[in-house]
This record gives sequence, C-alpha cells and structure tokens, in this order.
Amino acid sequence: LILRRYAAAALAVHGAVVDGITVAALLVFALATMAGMRSQIESDPQVAIICLALAFACNLGMQLGGALVLPGGLRERLAVGLILGNRNVGLVWSALGAAATPRMALYFAAVQLPIYI
Repeated sequence: LILRRYAAAALAVHGAVVDGITVAALLVFALATMAGMRSQIESDPQVAIICLALAFACNLGMQLGGALVLPGGLRERLAVGLILGNRNVGLVWSALGAAATPRMALYFAAVQLPIYI
C-alpha cells in the first residue's frame, strides 16, 4: 500500500523491470525447490505420483472451498479461492529447514507445480 501510494508513478514507468525481477526470483525459487527431486522421483516414482496428485487435489479443493464458502460476489470469491489454493508453502518449507524430511520436501516441490501452472 505504501509503494502504491508514494511510488505508483515510478512503478508504472518501470513495471516491466519489476515484472522481470519478479519472474527471475520465481525462476530461481523454482529451480531451488527442484534440487534433488530427480533422484527422489527415480527412486520411488509411485510416491512422487501420489504427492503430485495430492498437491493438485489440495490446490483445487482449497480453490473450490474458498469460492463456495466465503461471502461476497462471484468475482471476489473466485479471487480468494485462487489465493487459498495457491498458498505459498515455500515459506513453510524454508522455515522447516533441515527438519523437512525428503518425502516432505518432495510434496512441497509437487505443490509448486499447480501454482506455476
């Protein structure tokens, strides 16, 4: 809100640069989340498929649940549902640090796919 209020004109002029920085940061995050995932997927593809299916099911379930349960107009409910489905588990993952098990890391990596798709 502060940026919009005081730097709206500058952001409008340099919006493409801000977008580029954001996309680059997301790309670095996506690459980092996939580090070591290939070996886990190869060692147990069935668990990887289950994690991926669970990630998509949870994402869509949260979107649908948010859109159906929350008050407001259809547009607002769909927007909030999208936000609920695409929550940032990367923050949870980073907070866990080394306490995250390999299977937990695989699930967190799988959760990134519906978000980016």
